Amino acid sequence: MTRRIRPFQVVVLAAIALIPVIYAGALVWSNEDPTHNLDGIAAAVVDLDAGATAANGEQLALGDEVRDELVTSTASNNFDWSAVDADAARAGLESGAYAAVLTIPETFSADVASAGDDDALAATAAELAVQTNDGSNLIVGSIAATIGERVTASLASQVSEEYLDNVYVGFTDVHSSLQEAADGASQLADGAADAHAGSAELVTGLAQLRDGAAELRDGLPELATGASDAADGAASLSSGLEALRQATAALPDSATRLADGASSAAAGAQTLAAGADSVASGSASALAGAQRLDGGLQQLLANWDALPDASRKAALQQLEQGAASLVGDGGATTPGLTALSAGAQRLDAGAASLDGGLSSLADGTAALAASAPTLTQGVADAADGGSALASGTAALRDGVGTVQTGADALADGTADAASGGTTLGDGLAQLDDGSSELATRLADGVDEVPSYTDGERRHLSTVAATPVDLEAERINEVPAYGYGLAPYFMSLALWVGALAFYLMTPALSARALAGRGPSIVAALRSFVPGAAIAVAQSLLMVGVLVVGLGVHAVNVPGLFGMALLTSLTFVAVNQALNALLGAPGRFVALLMIVLQLSSAGGTYPVETAPVAFQALHGVLPLNHAVEAFRSLIAGGSIGIAEAVPVLLAWLLGALAVTWLASARARRAERRAVAQPAVVAA
Repeated sequence: MTRRIRPFQVVVLAAIALIPVIYAGALVWSNEDPTHNLDGIAAAVVDLDAGATAANGEQLALGDEVRDELVTSTASNNFDWSAVDADAARAGLESGAYAAVLTIPETFSADVASAGDDDALAATAAELAVQTNDGSNLIVGSIAATIGERVTASLASQVSEEYLDNVYVGFTDVHSSLQEAADGASQLADGAADAHAGSAELVTGLAQLRDGAAELRDGLPELATGASDAADGAASLSSGLEALRQATAALPDSATRLADGASSAAAGAQTLAAGADSVASGSASALAGAQRLDGGLQQLLANWDALPDASRKAALQQLEQGAASLVGDGGATTPGLTALSAGAQRLDAGAASLDGGLSSLADGTAALAASAPTLTQGVADAADGGSALASGTAALRDGVGTVQTGADALADGTADAASGGTTLGDGLAQLDDGSSELATRLADGVDEVPSYTDGERRHLSTVAATPVDLEAERINEVPAYGYGLAPYFMSLALWVGALAFYLMTPALSARALAGRGPSIVAALRSFVPGAAIAVAQSLLMVGVLVVGLGVHAVNVPGLFGMALLTSLTFVAVNQALNALLGAPGRFVALLMIVLQLSSAGGTYPVETAPVAFQALHGVLPLNHAVEAFRSLIAGGSIGIAEAVPVLLAWLLGALAVTWLASARARRAERRAVAQPAVVAA
């Protein structure tokens, strides 16, 4: 015969089948994506940055930028940051109001700017400080450190950009200085070229000047000699001309007498000439007759002995005729000696006239002769002076020509030298300007390019490589990850322990229900076994963790007390569920454990879970136990003050439910006892 399955059994079987689904679904849902739901976690940023001035004059306020970026961020993987002061941040961190605190120090911008300062050893890495409280949540510390690292990485990029910008500004300044230095060098080169060209022209002009000066030097002695000779000649000429002037002053009288005598002498000379002509003519005739006479005589003498008398007579006759022709006969012709005599008379008269004229001439000549030495000397002196003057003038002319040639060459050389000197001056001016500009710009370039020692270089490299450091501080820090999960596991263990106890033990004691005391007493008497097991479970659990596993709690007595309160509460709740609902109460206990695990924030903060679990977090007892255990293990007071009243409320509420359940059970038992009696009657 087939056994009939009741609807209640179907519901129970379905519920049992759904337990894995409920557990898996709830746990996965609550931890679906906690890292992208961090924007529900409250955190504080404390901006103490005083700002600074960068090397390029830019005003830096990086602390304000970081603060504003964090506060205005809407990213789901970032905390919900609030800008508060240091005291409020510290208090909020200790109370659990803030999961993390990021502090920007007063020197933050100054430290960033120090990387671009000239003093390399003064460069300091900027630091950010992030604080978390392991007493609130261990994972938050890691999350906050990760967020802080993202912030520092972003800042490091910005700082590196700022640092490199300063470096590149320095490079730009160096480039500008070197460009200007190059321009100065170009001007220097141009000036040097002009100076070179000017110096070449100057050399040429100086060579011409040298040659002209040499010619001028050579011509000056000739000019001096010629000038000296000309001066001497001029002096002699002046003396001679003065003597000639004095001599010629007496010439008129002497010349008159000389003229008269000359006239007389001329007349006598004419007479004398005429007589001389006559004498010459007579002399010629006489000479011819004398020659014939002499010839006849010689012939006669030679032939005298041989000649007859007649011949001798004839010869003598001829001689006589010859002598007659020589003497003359006083006729028209004056032959011979007659003509010679007449000529001699005229010659005598002319000679007398000539003598008178000559006397006058002699007197004039004497007077002239008296002046003649002076005149002659003056003329001689004038002639010598004129000769010396002519010679000196010629030498002077040659010297002047030489001097003129030298002067022309000297003028040309001077002009070329002046032009070359001007060009050289311009080139040297450009050379001076260019060298000054080159020196200035190179000095500027040197100033723009820093020089570091090995120690400075290593220090600056370290700072530039890590310009922003993150100092992560965990207050109430625990040494290992297990410390952070221990509160979660402890709460779970105590709940499972209470659940297991009532799987093996009835929620209400039959003996207690059968007693005559009130229902509250029956409920409390039924709670005593569970309370005893709760004490044992809590003491054993804490003892094993502290002694056996070495979990060093900050407050061991408090941990024992909180574990005891938690265990008593969980036992009471499980008892109440079982007492009120029976077997379905255990199912509800299973549901409650999964809901509490999902909303406890045992690993990630509950703010990363969906809103439904966040709402359950503040209601369910296990969640408060987890927070209290964290503080008691790590330190601090987060959740302790809240956990005690919540757990006590759940404890008293559970006992009240058990009281109601015991009263109902008693009524049901009484009805069951009374019903058979009614049936029997």
